[in-house]
Amino acid sequence: MLNDYSSSFVRQVVGTPVDWRARLPDAIGEHVWEFVDDSSARVALSEDSALPNVLLMKWRIMDPVQIALLRLPRMEVSFQYSTSANNALYSFMKRFDLHMQRGGG
Repeated sequence: MLNDYSSSFVRQVVGTPVDWRARLPDAIGEHVWEFVDDSSARVALSEDSALPNVLLMKWRIMDPVQIALLRLPRMEVSFQYSTSANNALYSFMKRFDLHMQRGGG
């Protein structure tokens, strides 16, 4: 999790596109959003039409990561924010990151 988010950043995520798409609604929460196509989604972070704050997420499949005999599916997810105002993005990503965290034990 980051404390500061630039208007554009990229992350590597373990999982498949099907899993990612299934987890998006809970992570996005109350924000208005839509799938743009099979590999991207658009989220409105504010309803102010004078200064629309839109986050575009795009994902693509990468080669799996292999640890010994374990192969994990992997994706690259890019986040592009429409404005340099950071407060709305920070609030959104704080919730998003918590909902997308995966742990093991």
